[in-house]
Amino acid sequence: MKLLLNLMSLSYILDRNLRRSIEGFSGLVQFRSKDNEIRVLAEFKNNRLKAKELKPKDELKRSPNVTVIFKDDQALMNFLLPKGGKRDILRSLLNNEVVLSGNLNYIYRFGFLANHLQLELTKMLEQG
Repeated sequence: MKLLLNLMSLSYILDRNLRRSIEGFSGLVQFRSKDNEIRVLAEFKNNRLKAKELKPKDELKRSPNVTVIFKDDQALMNFLLPKGGKRDILRSLLNNEVVLSGNLNYIYRFGFLANHLQLELTKMLEQG
């Protein structure tokens, strides 16, 4: 998860079109496993994305705007690498793979940003 977020962060630094999609957006999104062993934060601030991996007992300086809790490793993989190539948080919710806590607008925004990045990368690969 942290690797994906770092890739997203690098993409926003290198690509002005992608960077525009996070201009003025700030928020803290936490991704964690049900047992709290895996915890990763995505912080959008000052037109940047910072990823941070936390230990199970680490305290947060501020509450996340939204927390995504994955049922298990397979649920995380289904979210990161969805079947059919389309990330769908609603499908994950309906399949009881994730639980959301907080302001859902932030996870929808994150999904939009992740899909936007995926489209840009696909476009670059097709162009060769």
